[in-house]
Amino acid sequence: MHRFKHLVAKNFTQMFFPKPPGHHYYLAIHICLYTGLRIGEALGLRWQDIDLKSGRLSVCGTMTESGVWQAMLKTKRSFRTIPFGEKLHKFLKQERKRQAGASLTFAYGTYNADGYVCVRPDSGRRVSTSDLRYFNDWCKTTFGHGSTHSLRHTHATMLLEAGESLEAVSKRLGYSSIVTTSKYYSHITEKGNSQMKNTPDNLFPAKCE
Repeated sequence: MHRFKHLVAKNFTQMFFPKPPGHHYYLAIHICLYTGLRIGEALGLRWQDIDLKSGRLSVCGTMTESGVWQAMLKTKRSFRTIPFGEKLHKFLKQERKRQAGASLTFAYGTYNADGYVCVRPDSGRRVSTSDLRYFNDWCKTTFGHGSTHSLRHTHATMLLEAGESLEAVSKRLGYSSIVTTSKYYSHITEKGNSQMKNTPDNLFPAKCE
């Protein structure tokens, strides 16, 4: 059974330290980690897809390696709307404010004319998936494994270990079916089943004579 490698909690501080706020990797990495989006989906987000008031984002397209946005996702279930929490809300709000300020002082046309969430801070140019290749190489050098895709599987693993249902996680990640999710994360559900055997004993502590 194929298992995806994910990054553990102790990696996170080390991961974000060399990519400070304002770096074009920074927001994309946080979006993947906090939502489970594929990297192309994260880079394809536009501000029109983000509802900061309700704390929800809609996945409507993807960014290719060549930096072309396309409204063609991996599966029909990849088109989805998912909620996000306060931490990502803070990052998004800060970035929107930064971009608004940059647009006022940008001297070379319109800053981020297409309204992408993840852009290069100096030029407002969209970020492509190929731009994140250095991050993938850096993960392998630093941790021995890992890539932007590992953030997606880290997100899923942590949700499942926290008790979220396989069905809920499957919908959030946009998998084609729960069967696909089960195949990728069977080791997590098996761990849960093993731990679950003691749950009835804890709930119903009847004495054995």
